[in-house]
Amino acid sequence: MPGRKGYVAAAILLVVGLAAAGAFLFLRLRDLGAGIQQVVVPGVAELQLEETGGWTIYHETGATVDGRYYAADGVSGLAVSITDPDGAPVEVGAPGATTSYEFGGREGRSVLGFAIDRPGTYVLTGEYPEGEGPQVVLGVAHGFGRGLALTIGGTLALAFGSAGLALALAVFTFLRRRRGTAAKTAQGDSG
Repeated sequence: MPGRKGYVAAAILLVVGLAAAGAFLFLRLRDLGAGIQQVVVPGVAELQLEETGGWTIYHETGATVDGRYYAADGVSGLAVSITDPDGAPVEVGAPGATTSYEFGGREGRSVLGFAIDRPGTYVLTGEYPEGEGPQVVLGVAHGFGRGLALTIGGTLALAFGSAGLALALAVFTFLRRRRGTAAKTAQGDSG
């Protein structure tokens, strides 16, 4: 009769798979957060944008920048403009999709979007043309929604994939042991 090693291997596979899913999630979320450039406005900031295509500007409702905490529920009236490395204006409009995030003490919701056709140093200016407004933190990111979806998908694939393989191994072990027991019983009956 086959031994119980298959059950042990299934348990190990499940634990290792779940640990890998947890590590993958942690590392990906850390990298996603690091990919969001924070800017305090009203003010002017230089952005190092290395990837062409669409970028999203998020309003971070609670964020810490350089040891200072900023909290504001809205950015009503805030005007944001961006210039390219040559000083030409970049069109800023509605974001391509409504996305949000909450991790590491940061919460953001997409409010604006823009696109660039070459990497370089861009200048973001945020101001309240109608007068005073609260200081707020904007997060600027490229492909954050896609990165988050890949992170969630990868984590689920690792977790459910390892659980499925562990279950299959446990069922295979059970069936082998059952066949072995049946064969041993059949030998005993015929003897």
